[in-house]
Amino acid sequence: RPQLQKEVTAIPIGKKLDAIGFLHTAMWVKGKPGEVLGSYMIHYKDGSSVQVPIINQKNIADWWAKRDFPSALMAKVVSAPNGERYALYVTTWTNPHPDKLIKTLDMRSNGKAILALIAATGVEREAKSNNKLESLSLRSHSSHKTFGGN
Repeated sequence: RPQLQKEVTAIPIGKKLDAIGFLHTAMWVKGKPGEVLGSYMIHYKDGSSVQVPIINQKNIADWWAKRDFPSALMAKVVSAPNGERYALYVTTWTNPHPDKLIKTLDMRSNGKAILALIAATGVEREAKSNNKLESLSLRSHSSHKTFGGN
């Protein structure tokens, strides 16, 4: 699908987080189980970054699969207007540098699947001690942003 963009960049975060939960899915997957389909890139305010691989049938899966995987739990099955049912998966990434401010987040496909980031939720240290989750709104950046390129 060459008309779709392969990446969404500079999604603003602006917080120190212990973890990020990604609600996402993959479509028209051409990668084999265990194969990297793309990545999340976490950019810190100090200029450093961490790459989080998006791995088929580990932390994401094709929306047709409709089952849990080692690091991707099926969060919801949604119905499309045409009656088809698709799975959304949630995976949690633990920040190796929770004392660093996360400036932005990127999501990139390597072309072996169309990737869709639906939402992300961050867990802050203070919020975690109060047993609350801090939600990050990505609506303005991820709404209708499906990308891939196969």
